Amino acid sequence: MYNRNISNTCLIAALFSAIIGIGIAVLFSLGFIANIIVGLWIVFSLSALLFTIYSLFILFNNQGRFSCLRRAIIMHSKCLLAGTVGSILAALVALSSNLVVSSTVSIITIFFVSSFFAFMLITFIHMLFFLTFSDIIERQS
Repeated sequence: MYNRNISNTCLIAALFSAIIGIGIAVLFSLGFIANIIVGLWIVFSLSALLFTIYSLFILFNNQGRFSCLRRAIIMHSKCLLAGTVGSILAALVALSSNLVVSSTVSIITIFFVSSFFAFMLITFIHMLFFLTFSDIIERQS
């Protein structure tokens, strides 16, 4: 039951993150995002912080006390790790390159950064939602 729902959630999150990525890439190509470097540092910092938080969740999972946390980690691990590692790597690529508004490579790089970051945030919010309301969901089933 949980695997089918989480795969649908990952697909929906991927679709929304692609739409968000396209929107931010278009705004960047039109020149509406003035200082993209600050945003890239924020993306990199939040991704590293979320990766640390997720590592702590896995550490607490090994103690065996929190069955709800264990289920949330099992359900969201693939999507959350893909989002965090992807946004860290894409932000590093964007920070190490020269971003020019007229460059197609820069626009594609900004698309990947914003898509992975949106995917990471959507899956993390869904995991927090699952952790918060899992008892209510189980009672209704």
